[in-house]
Amino acid sequence: MESFFENWVTQEEDLLASLLAVPRDRVDLHLPLISRALEHYHSYYLAKSRLADRDVFLVFSPSWLTPFERNFMWIAGVNPALIFHFVPVDLSPEQRREVEELRREAEAVEREMTAVMARVQESVVSLLALEMVHGGLRNGEARAEAAAEVEDSLRGILGEADGLRVRIVARIVEILESYQAVEFLANAANCHIRIRRWGIRQNGLRDG
Repeated sequence: MESFFENWVTQEEDLLASLLAVPRDRVDLHLPLISRALEHYHSYYLAKSRLADRDVFLVFSPSWLTPFERNFMWIAGVNPALIFHFVPVDLSPEQRREVEELRREAEAVEREMTAVMARVQESVVSLLALEMVHGGLRNGEARAEAAAEVEDSLRGILGEADGLRVRIVARIVEILESYQAVEFLANAANCHIRIRRWGIRQNGLRDG
């Protein structure tokens, strides 16, 4: 996953350059770029989903991200609230109303999912406590069943969280004019790349 992510970020940097370079009035160029950006992010979600099928715990503690990047995470991905900060400011009253309505809906879903995640985390703690108390091979079958149940729960909440993130981005792009969507996606890519670079720099300073 580390090599995939490094290559993915390099592609994101190229994508950002294209988003920043496209003229505001070239609608014919906006739509292909928007599709390219959405496909780029979809490829990351797909890779993450495939990894979760093999090792969901690794997805929730991603070794390919720096500690600074993890500060912005919610359920193994970007916090949905952060996405709204990338929306351009030059919205019409109707666009502003629709974005605000989407924000409220997303916040409600986020609260529900955070509560579910808290219950899953409690299950993880209970499983670890069971390991500490019994250890060895005692109750091995019961522990294996409990671990499988926790993993399935984590995969489920991850799928729902990523689904929420995808829906928010798709709906915002739908609300915006094409040039605004280009700006929105450029803001998102630029923020991620800056966070990534800052995290790497912090790690370098710490290691040095």
